[in-house]
Amino acid sequence: MKIRIATLLLVISSGGFTFAGSPVFEKEVVVEPDPEWGGPILGGGVKANAELVDGSLFLVYPFMNTIGDGGTMGGSIAYFEPYLSWGDGGDVGVSLGLGFRHLFSNQSVEDALNNTNPGFFGEGVFVGANLFLDYGQTVSDNEFWQGGIGLEAGTRYVEVRANGYFPITDDQTMGRFSESTSSSRSSSSSRTVLGAPTVQGSNIVQSSTVRTTTTTRTTTETNNFELFEEALEGWDVELAVLVPGLDESMDLKLLGGYYSYSGDRGSTDFEGWKVGAEFRPLPAVVFHGTWFETEDLYDDTWLAGVRFEVPLEGIGNSLRSRRRHLAERLFEPVHRKNSAITTGGVETDPTGHGSSTHVTTTTSNHPGGTKVIGMVEEEEEEQERPE
Repeated sequence: MKIRIATLLLVISSGGFTFAGSPVFEKEVVVEPDPEWGGPILGGGVKANAELVDGSLFLVYPFMNTIGDGGTMGGSIAYFEPYLSWGDGGDVGVSLGLGFRHLFSNQSVEDALNNTNPGFFGEGVFVGANLFLDYGQTVSDNEFWQGGIGLEAGTRYVEVRANGYFPITDDQTMGRFSESTSSSRSSSSSRTVLGAPTVQGSNIVQSSTVRTTTTTRTTTETNNFELFEEALEGWDVELAVLVPGLDESMDLKLLGGYYSYSGDRGSTDFEGWKVGAEFRPLPAVVFHGTWFETEDLYDDTWLAGVRFEVPLEGIGNSLRSRRRHLAERLFEPVHRKNSAITTGGVETDPTGHGSSTHVTTTTSNHPGGTKVIGMVEEEEEEQERPE
């Protein structure tokens, strides 16, 4: 916004003091955008659930800012956003983003400074795009790089944003191991072996033995596995709705969205719905909580935390309850998953297969019984006849 300052010339004449109404010279003064909606933002936060704790530090640094320069609130910003995160398990994430946002608005700067409420669409519509390069080091000391792209748009009361994540680094091996399983199958056959006949009394008997042969075939299957991690490719979308009425002094946003991440090599798929809320009692303080359909993403179905967004210019305005202008959101950090690169975790992939078979044969004998096969014939003695 530019203001012309006319300098009046005081002329001393013989008749006394005379004021020249016409300016002798003009000076243009460029007035920077109001600190409430312009300038770098330094922030950090912590989020946690029952399974993890994650901390972060970030900076939103606008190296170009034309918000309010034309007499209306319309204008653009271009910014850098470095982001650092770390988890209690030892994983580390670093991101560097480059973004652009533009606010289409016909609202005058004077009305904005006077906190005039222009209605549902009166503050305008903003659009934005961003590019990110992400680095992550996992608890297994594997390193990954990925790229990201984001789009966003919104009005005072409704915002929509979408992000895509594209791995650059291939999968990383964590170790190898083997697993063996065995299965057995047995078959049996029997036959009767007859012994030699013997005489028992007047009977000729023959005993028998039942001989059973059992064959056991044992097959052992051995699988070799490689344990690895890989960065997941995916996307997420989110819709945010600002609750009207309450926004005259503080912000309450209701959030809903969907996420989908999948691995190229493994069978890991993280996808599902998410809902949440974001409460900003002061411009510099944000409490947030999200429920996820599955626990795969953060090892639990919920995540909650607090985030601080402190402007490096006009800190006082960020520490009092007030109505925030739509233009202030152009200086907020990008809403995306850059706390750490999502990996496949403990995924396994078979790299080899082996099989061996062992055959054992055992023989057992059991008495089969005795049966009579004949009789002993007695010879008659010849009687002596008298001569």
